[in-house]
Amino acid sequence: MKLDRRCRRAIKTEFRKQLKSKNPDLEKTIDDILAKPLGLDPKFVRDYRLSANLLTPSEAMQTRKRRTWRIVACLASLTALSLFYLGYRNDTFNKIFTPSSTESFSVHPSSDDIPDAIPGAKEVIRYPCPDAKYLLVRIKQSHLTFESPGDILDLKTPEKMALLAEALSPFYKELNAVQMDIGTIITYFTKTYGVVNIRAEGVFKDLSREECRNHYMNRMSIVLRDLNIQGVAGIDTAMPDIVYAPGAALFLGMLGKINVLPATHENIQQIAEKVFKGELPGSDRDILLNRELSLLDLVTSNNAPFSLVVYGGEHKFNEVVHRWNEVFPGKTISLIDIIPSFYTDSPK
Repeated sequence: MKLDRRCRRAIKTEFRKQLKSKNPDLEKTIDDILAKPLGLDPKFVRDYRLSANLLTPSEAMQTRKRRTWRIVACLASLTALSLFYLGYRNDTFNKIFTPSSTESFSVHPSSDDIPDAIPGAKEVIRYPCPDAKYLLVRIKQSHLTFESPGDILDLKTPEKMALLAEALSPFYKELNAVQMDIGTIITYFTKTYGVVNIRAEGVFKDLSREECRNHYMNRMSIVLRDLNIQGVAGIDTAMPDIVYAPGAALFLGMLGKINVLPATHENIQQIAEKVFKGELPGSDRDILLNRELSLLDLVTSNNAPFSLVVYGGEHKFNEVVHRWNEVFPGKTISLIDIIPSFYTDSPK
C-alpha cells in the first residue's frame, strides 16, 4: 500500500499538531494517533515517518544512537576483516615477524649487511658516506596526501560519487600494491635484523598501538568514501584491494608488530599541513626541505646508528643528505633508498 499525497499531508499536519500538544503518551501512541482518523495501518504511518524524517525528539535520539552503533559495528568489522585478510589469525603470519635465531643480528645492520635483492623491492640504491656515523634506510612510498582525491574534486551527488569511485579505483589499487610491498620490506627487516622501530612520514610523535589503529581507521574511512564503498558486504568484497592503502607502517603498528616513531617535529608538520592546504603562504619545495631536515635531525639526535623510515618518493633525500654531511661532519649519514616493486613516480 502506498500513501497518496493527501494522506502524507494529513500525517505531517497531525504530527506537528501532536508535537505541540506535548502529550505525555505521545511516544507510545503516535502512530495510532496519526493512523486512526485516516483509516490507515499504523505500520504504514511508521514507515512514512521514518522515510520523511518525521520523528519525535526521543525517536530522533534513538535513531542517531543506532546510526552511531552501525558505524562502530562497520569499523569493527573492517578491522576484523583487515586482520583476516592479512592472515593475522593464523600462525604463519605471526611466524614471519619472529626473528630467526640464526638470521638475527645482535647489532644494527651496516650498509654492507643489506643486500641488493630484498623481498618486495625492485631496486636498492646506495649513497655511501665513508666512515658515516649513521645509516638511514628510506623505503619510498606512494601515499594519501593531506587532501584525498575526493576532497579535491568535492563531488557530492551519488551519481558523481559513483563516477569518482570508478575513476579512483585504479589509483587505490596501485596505492595498495605499493603499500603491500612496503609491508613485505618492513617484514624482511623485522625478521632478518630484528628491527623493531620505523619512522613514518606524517608522524610527529611516538604512536601507541591504539593511536596507530585510530590513524589507520581515519585514513580507511577516506578510502571507503572515495571509492563509494558502503556496508559490511561492500567492505568485505573490496578489502583485498584496499587493506594496505592507509599505510603499511600504520597497519603493522596497529597489530603491534612494529613501533611507529616520528619522522618530523610537530611544529614542522603542522606548518606543512597548513601550507599544503593553502592556509599559510609558502612554497612546496621549502616545506619538503624543512621536513627532510627535520627527519635527519631526529635520526642523528639519538644513540641509534640505524634508522628505517618510510617516506614519499618525491623527497630527494640523496641531495639533502649530501648537503647535511658537508654542514655537519660530526653527524654524517649514509643513505640507502629501497624502491618497492610496484612503486612508480606518478602517485604522490
